[in-house]
Amino acid sequence: GIKKFIVGLVIKHSTNSATSESEKTYCAKLDMILVQIVKHEWPHNWPTFISEIVGASKTSESLCQNNMIVLKLLRLAMSPFVDLISSLGFHIFLFLCVVKKYLTSLVDK
Repeated sequence: GIKKFIVGLVIKHSTNSATSESEKTYCAKLDMILVQIVKHEWPHNWPTFISEIVGASKTSESLCQNNMIVLKLLRLAMSPFVDLISSLGFHIFLFLCVVKKYLTSLVDK
């Protein structure tokens, strides 16, 4: 459905780090749409969202950076929901650990 379509567009347009300003604006709009979808779907209808975004972040540095933006937007959008924030905060911590490991492996190459 629409969720898969938007996720595909986000991945496609954020994996290339050498993008124009108009492409960056388009990607930012896609990120905001994705956040709206996640707000309605996570955690009940999309329980794998966190693991999917972590897994996708391992594929490229620019996608990893974009996923950090998505998580930041999500945190800001969900700030009224204290219970979800503590859960999301824990998952963001895990995500940052994975990112650190990924970036360290790139440096070691």
